[in-house]
Amino acid sequence: DIHQTKAGESVELRPRFSPDPRFAYRVADVAAASHPPLAACLARLDAPAPVPVHLAPPPGMPASLAGYRIGPMRRPVRGLGIATILPPASRRAGLYLLEVAPGMSMPAHGHGGLELTAILRGAFEDAEGVYRPGDLAETGEADDHTPVALAGETCVCLFSVSGKLRFQSWLARLVQPLFGI
Repeated sequence: DIHQTKAGESVELRPRFSPDPRFAYRVADVAAASHPPLAACLARLDAPAPVPVHLAPPPGMPASLAGYRIGPMRRPVRGLGIATILPPASRRAGLYLLEVAPGMSMPAHGHGGLELTAILRGAFEDAEGVYRPGDLAETGEADDHTPVALAGETCVCLFSVSGKLRFQSWLARLVQPLFGI
C-alpha cells in the first residue's frame, strides 16, 4: 500500500490476505505461523536430518567403494600412488588404495601384523606367486616380500594392514610417516 504523509509517500508491504492462507495449515504446528518466513524457517529446523548421500566411487573403481571417503592419491615416486580409504563413520582405518605402474616394484618390506591385499586390476608377483584381479594375497609378521607389478596395465590393489610395515630401505622408511603405513 502507498500512503500519503506530510513528508511524502511511504510504502507498506504486507501480505494480500491477513492471515496468509498459504500457511494456515501451519498455525497448529508452529506458533509463528502468523509470520510465514519465520514459520518456514522453524519448520525446516524441525525437519529430520537428511539421509547421508553415498558418494559414487572414483572412476574405474568397484561400486563397493561407494560411500567411502577416499583421500588424495599421493605419489611419492613416479608410477606409484597411494590413498587412504576411510569407511563411513570411521576416523581412522588401515585400509589403502594402491596404484603401481607396470614393471615397478614396491620397496622390500616386512610386516608388523597381518597384511591383506585384494587385486582389483592388473597383477603383481612376489616370492609366493602371481596375483590377478579377484585374488587375495595374505602376508603375516614373519613374511618379507617385494611385490612387482606385472607388465601390461597399472596394478590397482586394496590393502589392509593391522600393523606398520617394516621397510628395508632407508628412503622408504624416511617417507613412511607421510603415508601412515
